[in-house]
Amino acid sequence: MKYTVATEACADRSAISDALKDVIASNTANTQAILDKLCEQEIEALKAQNQQLQMQGYLASLAASQNQQTGQILNDNTAQTNALLRALNPTPVPAYIVSNPYGCNCGNGCGGNGFYN
Repeated sequence: MKYTVATEACADRSAISDALKDVIASNTANTQAILDKLCEQEIEALKAQNQQLQMQGYLASLAASQNQQTGQILNDNTAQTNALLRALNPTPVPAYIVSNPYGCNCGNGCGGNGFYN
């Protein structure tokens, strides 16, 4: 009888130990599933943020390109306008430079201020 009781006690302990191992393994698997889901959500959030930053970089590059093109167009328009104004309304250019006929020659009675004394 003692042998039977000891054998049953050993079997009970073994069954309890096996059940406890199964519970621990199940808890570990469930915890790992939760952690995997959290990691997946974090990765998706980072992917979305990365896409947003890439779009911002693309839009900034596009804006810079547009500003450069606009500046070039404005410069070209200004140059064309100035060329047209020079062609349509020319300014006189002297053939040669002469001295001022009304200027003062200090030897003929000029008082130094441009007026005769």
